[in-house]
Formats: sequence, structure tokens, C-alpha cells
Amino acid sequence: MQARAIATAVVTVLSVSAALVLGACSSSSKSGSETSTTTSNKALSVDTPEGQVTVALNGALPPGWPSDFPVPDGSTPKGSGSLANNTHDAKIGVFTSTESPRDAYDFYNTNSSLTVTSHSSVGVGSTFVGQLELGGKDAGSSVVVVPGGDGSYIVISLLPAGSGTTTTST
Repeated sequence: MQARAIATAVVTVLSVSAALVLGACSSSSKSGSETSTTTSNKALSVDTPEGQVTVALNGALPPGWPSDFPVPDGSTPKGSGSLANNTHDAKIGVFTSTESPRDAYDFYNTNSSLTVTSHSSVGVGSTFVGQLELGGKDAGSSVVVVPGGDGSYIVISLLPAGSGTTTTST
């Protein structure tokens, strides 16, 4: 699974997470659609072509979350999740940050402990959205930053070690 597919699935989850923040409970599906959504209390499940994405905005990170994975100062765990399909099971950590989306994105894009293999962004100010794909020891993982509250939401999707793709050149 490519980081872009994971990021797409995570952004799908974020697009309906506003209902979770407000504590809403709902269920929706479209006949013939590839995506269905179920929410209850502060949990969300979305079936996407990449697999089932689940997110619980309960303030806890997934079991086994690496304590050394970098997050900007002022960030706090908002929740956890996973993206499961037939080939991978990605852990998802959701953080809120007091930093602007652009500043949080720049934190990851310039972080010397990460290997950023590609990055993209769109928008400015409160409409800024950015995505970074990681290589090296975090190959296949991604970081998505979107506006949220008085700062930003940071969604980190980590693939198990050895499940991402790497490119070596000589």
C-alpha cells in the first residue's frame, strides 16, 4: 500500500470528523458507493477502496505507538486508529497542535529525524492542507496536516517496519 492511498483514506476520515468533535452520532452510506461511514460517540469507521479506516477521538494513541516519533511542541494526542486491508495494518495517531497547519507541516518537512520522500500542500492560512510521505525507517508512512480548532490536526499513519517500499540508488 502506498502512503498516498493511506493519506487519502485518512483525509476521508477527517472530512467527517467534525461530527465527532461535536459529539454527534450518525450513520450514512450511498447505494453503489465505494465509501460508507459509521460514527458513534467519538469513534468513526470508514470503508474505502484502500481498506477500512477506524478512528477513535478518545485522547489515546494506538498500542505500541513509538514514543520517539516527532510531534511539534504544544501537540497533544487526540486519538488513534488503523487502516486495515489484506496487505497492511497501519497505525494512525491523531494529534491536535497549537501551531498553524503551515507551521506543523514545516516541522515535519524540515525534521532531520525523518526522511521525507515527497510532499504536497494547498491553500494558505486557515485553509492550508499538507501531506508528506516518508521513507527510510518509516517507509510507506505519511503525515497529513489540516486546519482544526485554534491550530491544526496532525494525522500520522505508520506502517509496520518493513512493509513500506524503499528505493535504493547506486
